[in-house]
Amino acid sequence: MADYDNSGVLGRNRNKKTDRSPEFNGQATVEGKKYWLSAWVKDGKDGSKYFSLAFSPQEDKHPSKKEEPYENADIPF
Repeated sequence: MADYDNSGVLGRNRNKKTDRSPEFNGQATVEGKKYWLSAWVKDGKDGSKYFSLAFSPQEDKHPSKKEEPYENADIPF
């Protein structure tokens, strides 16, 4: 999706888990590094609307997925 450097895609989040989940999510590539992109619509003090953005490196798991704590642990029993 975000195949070109310094570009990205953003779409409506259809899998919101809570009220705090991002309203939009997608991917971006910045200087060759891939990121997950999250966006929330906020109200400005003057009544205008704006996007609040968050970027997470894609080598991390997607922020909405939880990793099992002992998924790869060697348990001797």
